[in-house]
Amino acid sequence: MKFFHRLFSCYLYVVIVWLSMVFGLLALMAQPWDKRARFAQFMTRVWARAILFASLVRVGVWGEGNFRPDESYVFGSNHASFYDVLVLTGYVKRNFRWFARRDLFDVIVMGRCMWVVGHLPVYRDSPVASLRSLLAAVDLVKAGTSVVIFPEGRRSDDGRLQAFLEGGFVLAIKSGRPVVPVSISGTFTIMSRHNLLIRPGKVRLIFGEPIPTAGLRRRDAGRLMDQVRAQVQTMLETGRA
Repeated sequence: MKFFHRLFSCYLYVVIVWLSMVFGLLALMAQPWDKRARFAQFMTRVWARAILFASLVRVGVWGEGNFRPDESYVFGSNHASFYDVLVLTGYVKRNFRWFARRDLFDVIVMGRCMWVVGHLPVYRDSPVASLRSLLAAVDLVKAGTSVVIFPEGRRSDDGRLQAFLEGGFVLAIKSGRPVVPVSISGTFTIMSRHNLLIRPGKVRLIFGEPIPTAGLRRRDAGRLMDQVRAQVQTMLETGRA
């Protein structure tokens, strides 16, 4: 069985690299005409779903009716695996941007595509640069573009929900947009942080009820953070919003 997992994983790494090159180049070629990066974002959604399909990962989605398609939100999700990125990219059916580590923007093709789409770099060693990204995200959300954040800051070591960081909730409060709690179950067994092997599996993606931020101030970020974390934890435990 372990031999099968290794063989399957090797095959998938080749597929991931190939798909990343193909869809990345298509997005870059369209850049002169794709001023709003809509085609580039469509390509990333197809890229993510293609990898999930090749990985034999089935995704069940619940709670899409909890938020309006014509409004912007801050989506806050737990983070246990690289496959969380694929699931959210493939199944958040709206115009959105990520916060991502700055070094990912240096990866060949993929990094350039991230700049083209307009994803937001996180500078862990520079508070001033990170503040600029946060303020840019506030303007984006106010203008109608949603933002997806991982409030834990990094992938979980054991698959369990970690403590949250306040930054993303400051963004939500400053933009005045609601926060949608999101839970993703099943990705940790597909690919964990400390194991490069990939396994087929089932994923449950749940969107909770949006939590309004209108009227909140900076000092309320901690309370909002605790409220979102509690809802994500409940969705992970019960399997429903």
